[in-house]
Amino acid sequence: MSALSTPNTAPEQSIPHLQTSPVHVKSILMAVDYSDQSIWAAKYAAGLAKQLQSRLSLLHVVPEEVYMVRPTVLAADLAKFEIERGRNELKEFAAKIPEVRTLQHEEIVLCGPAAEMIDRAAETQKADLLVLGSHGRSGVSKLALGSVAEMVIRHQHRPVLVVGPHCKSRYSPLKSVILAVDLPVTSLRAVQYATSITRQSGASLTVVHVIPTKPGEASEGAVTERDVDRELQMLVPHDPEHAIHVSFKVLQGDAAAEILNATETHNARLIVLGAKEQAVMADHAPWNTVSQVIRGADCPVLVVPPHFA
Repeated sequence: MSALSTPNTAPEQSIPHLQTSPVHVKSILMAVDYSDQSIWAAKYAAGLAKQLQSRLSLLHVVPEEVYMVRPTVLAADLAKFEIERGRNELKEFAAKIPEVRTLQHEEIVLCGPAAEMIDRAAETQKADLLVLGSHGRSGVSKLALGSVAEMVIRHQHRPVLVVGPHCKSRYSPLKSVILAVDLPVTSLRAVQYATSITRQSGASLTVVHVIPTKPGEASEGAVTERDVDRELQMLVPHDPEHAIHVSFKVLQGDAAAEILNATETHNARLIVLGAKEQAVMADHAPWNTVSQVIRGADCPVLVVPPHFA
């Protein structure tokens, strides 16, 4: 492994910078399934909502199998009963978490397919960000973050923040954020979110690019330090006040492993990744990188799609 770390010190006139509109996270929707990881995700969602001054909504979805029986009239009656019971359970859940209990929030209970109901609630609440927990169980050749988590990440057209299985610490104000990017960049949405969040929170931002190499393979000498550094610096809108908090790091090796190493080195409390197009992500390396980072990170991972619906 080799690394190049450079501060954002290039003169404004020598390197053009992308100018993107800042993102304001006004509404956060947290999906609750009452698992242990859901508790940590709720703590994080509440802390982030407080720091970013966002509106927080908690959502619990009652699975269809709980009330889908025959006849139809009975099914409808059971659905109403389950919704009412779900509201009581969600209220009890929120009351047990100090970070949530002391923050003004909305509690929502819906019945139906989980991913579909999450999407419906996100539309209704005009959510800028979804938050959910993931147990991170895995198979031999396919990662299963949890069927709901995986489906939401793959198919949502809005950012999804996943609190993975190793995120066990309480939320603390963001001081360091890792933004991992490919070159050429396939989506500027991730850059937009990372720069906006660090500006709002006052956190430092480390932009990481990993050049994939196999064991025993020579490093890519054709990729010069100057070219990579210049391309990375062009990603971040030039702002003298923000620039002093931005640095760039070029690494070589396995993408997921190097991103996790950089996160530990910089004591980052958030990782931002840009998702590829759905067709490209399905069971290919980009999705594997996203899922491996979520599984291994001790901080939440924000997955940003290339475009929003």
